[in-house]
Amino acid sequence: MEYSIFDSLAFAADGPPEAAEIAGRYFRAVRQIGGGSLHVAHITKGDNADKKPFGSTFWHNGARSTWYVELSEASIGSDTLSVGFFNRKANLGKLSQPIGFSITFLEDETVFCKNEVADTPDLAVKMSIRQRMFFLLRKGAMRPEAVAAELEAEVETVDRVARRYKTLFTTLKNGELALLQRTGS
Repeated sequence: MEYSIFDSLAFAADGPPEAAEIAGRYFRAVRQIGGGSLHVAHITKGDNADKKPFGSTFWHNGARSTWYVELSEASIGSDTLSVGFFNRKANLGKLSQPIGFSITFLEDETVFCKNEVADTPDLAVKMSIRQRMFFLLRKGAMRPEAVAAELEAEVETVDRVARRYKTLFTTLKNGELALLQRTGS
């Protein structure tokens, strides 16, 4: 077996998804099958629903990597959908940056194009302030107040993120925030 896709965890599990032992048995069975795999799961309802799959926390803990996928509300009913992928866990390295795709349904084919999640307002809000500042400041330096207004964030939050991530952001002599220019190979 090279690669398997399991849709959905709740239907493939041999018991209630809320039980830790069910998640444990599921992952042991998947490892016996071997190869790479993708597992689709539903999310919980309520606050922070996009952080972990529905059921026992072991669904999230047992996975090597978890991603949350969201469809842009603005694209519903259109021939082209905008979808954002947000990495929530990565065991083998740092979290990946959000990835966006536009999916266009034509008569004889479906076309996938990569795009920036930050350019789709209702998906951009799923990104961290640091990620959104990075994409915004790629267009050029801005006053902290303008960054805050654009991101619908507090100025203090923008200032705090800029101070915390000194390898990404710098404050220019005129008070504007900018991306730190990196030189090298």
